[in-house]
Order: sequence, then C-alpha cells, then structure tokens
Amino acid sequence: MPDEEIKKLLAELQKWCSEKRGRQTEISKLLSAQSVNDWFGGRSVPTLATGLKIQKFLKEQGRLK
Repeated sequence: MPDEEIKKLLAELQKWCSEKRGRQTEISKLLSAQSVNDWFGGRSVPTLATGLKIQKFLKEQGRLK
C-alpha cells in the first residue's frame, strides 16, 4: 500500500474508533493494542497483511466500499 493509502486507512480507522467510546479497545481485540496505539501515534505503520485486515474490518462496519 502506498504511504498515502495507509494514512487514509488509518484516518478512517481512527474516526471509527472515536465515534463511540471503547472502539479502540474493540479493534485492539482483532489486532495488537500496542500496534494500534503506535499507528495512531505515528510511530509505525501496519504491514500490508494487517492493512488488508483493517480494510476488511472497516468494510464490514460499512466504513469503506
């Protein structure tokens, strides 16, 4: 995934998490909580495989087409 696509994907995931309390905890059940914190903090980016998992998750939530 190009860097810009990763940024968009993480921004959408962050928006989803901020819509209701506890959402970051929910996504952390699927992925490493530390990884999610690092992505949101800009300290790392997800791997391609993880990016695809995030993309699938967001599509299932109706956030992506």
